Amino acid sequence: MMNFGALNLGIWRGGKKFLLLLFLILLTLFGYSEDTKFKLQLYPYLDYVYTTNVFWDSTEVSDNILSPGVEIDYSSNNMNFYLDANGMFYTNNNYLNYYSFMSGIELFKSLGGRDILYVHPTISINSFNYELSYLNNISESLTLGFKKYITKSFLFKAGFQAENKNYSSYDSYDHLKASSFVELNKFLQTQTTIRIKAGLNYLYFPHIYETEEYLQILPNPHNRGRGSSERTIIVENSYSLYLPIFHSTFRIAQSIGTLSGILFEYNFRKQLVSDKAIPDLSVDEWVLTKMNDNFFWDGSRISFALKTTKLFKTTIAAELSYYAKTYNGIYVRDLVGEVILPGEYRKDTMYQATFNINRSFGKLNLYIKTILRDNNSNDNFFNYNLFTIIGGIDYNF
Repeated sequence: MMNFGALNLGIWRGGKKFLLLLFLILLTLFGYSEDTKFKLQLYPYLDYVYTTNVFWDSTEVSDNILSPGVEIDYSSNNMNFYLDANGMFYTNNNYLNYYSFMSGIELFKSLGGRDILYVHPTISINSFNYELSYLNNISESLTLGFKKYITKSFLFKAGFQAENKNYSSYDSYDHLKASSFVELNKFLQTQTTIRIKAGLNYLYFPHIYETEEYLQILPNPHNRGRGSSERTIIVENSYSLYLPIFHSTFRIAQSIGTLSGILFEYNFRKQLVSDKAIPDLSVDEWVLTKMNDNFFWDGSRISFALKTTKLFKTTIAAELSYYAKTYNGIYVRDLVGEVILPGEYRKDTMYQATFNINRSFGKLNLYIKTILRDNNSNDNFFNYNLFTIIGGIDYNF
């Protein structure tokens, strides 16, 4: 069951005021008028997921997951206001069930020609079952995008996204995520696209709390210094943690006719603060690990991909990727969770293959995605294999 009582209502009220104020400002800036025509659309959707490894580790816990949702859009030619509600329901691990509600505004501003400014503020509520209710949170985010054609064949893009997440019952998990990038694209007459991209990911925990116990020996004042007594002192410490990561990407894509294409991509990441030990709280919880994995490792990724819409009007895509990761600040541990001395950072190599099929029938859209993964690590807990298949359907009323 949903546990909204644990949510921080003060944050929610403040978030609603923030969103309403931002909405009014953006409507003014983006040129709303009485002549603006809106249309209402409803998008119900349903995903079924089977995975052999829910937690991405050596325990290899499998499960079947059902994820229904519905989105309501109220949109015009340059604006989209939406409400989205969805959930994930696990068959064998139902304590992981959660619900999410999101509201947002997407705004597009033409700057002349094909140049566009994009603004997207959101607010969301995420609620977990009772066993994980301490992970209930409210988040506000803002996404900015800018696209400009410098010449007909030279495109510049820039983007920024920030998300502030507040946890109702566990302040140590409160964090800010931010990502930014600049991108240059060159289109050649051979139907080749060359892309160079660079940016910064930033993850910040403002107040992580740790409790330590000390045993204090006290002399006995009533026994002339002979004998002593003991007492336990509990001290709570607070500190912050920030993780900035620089990333860059080189991509070359080649069109094959008008319906197919292949690409090669190389991605490099470098953690700019590598001497900080990352506390257990930010790496052990499976939810946080999955949400923030891109902020914890540096290294490289190489990908090859193929995409075509040539067969029976069906979109088919396949991708092969190799990752070499170093989790600076996260130490290798034994099976009971103790750091193996001398301390060594976790290092993974991962091979991953994905395959996607998408077919639309008017307003009905069907899709299937499969993921195969082989992860090898110097931390035995993260030596694992994974197979996941996702089947979905959505409909546009």
